[in-house]
Amino acid sequence: MAIQLSGHCRGFNKLMDIANIKTCRQALDVIDEMLAGLPVYERNRLWNVLTALRGPDDEDIDSKKATTAIIRSVALPKAASITIGFPNASILGLTNEDSEGYAAHRCHSFRSYGRGPHFDEHAVLAFASLELVWGRCNPPNPKTPTHPAEQSASAVVKQQYDAAARDASVHNRPYDML
Repeated sequence: MAIQLSGHCRGFNKLMDIANIKTCRQALDVIDEMLAGLPVYERNRLWNVLTALRGPDDEDIDSKKATTAIIRSVALPKAASITIGFPNASILGLTNEDSEGYAAHRCHSFRSYGRGPHFDEHAVLAFASLELVWGRCNPPNPKTPTHPAEQSASAVVKQQYDAAARDASVHNRPYDML
């Protein structure tokens, strides 16, 4: 698979085969090019997912399983499938599919344990960006929303981003991503 890179991309040729990416810096340059070149809505969706891959900063493993592990599994399924010998452990760290129990945890347990809303916002935005439904068990690796509520939720998120982007451009300031 080839990726088109702009001429200023740290010495890369304009067209680079993804198989030739061998270093962290090269991978970051590709991500940088993608973020710089995507339309605002799609750039924000990508950023939402990237910022939620880290997980909560506390030791709340149940919240991590109910959010971060699912986000990792859906966003990066190939990497999530490379296991390292522990249950639900991949090269990405903890990964797992969604369940009814995790959906219930997201609905009832978030913003507890003294954790503020910061991570919760990242997780909610990543779920929306991946077209996952926060309050329901999601199938593994969904491609497109099929339920009318899922489609309308995705449309609402897009409208919110578009409105924020218009507002930022009217006021001549950059759009502030979480």
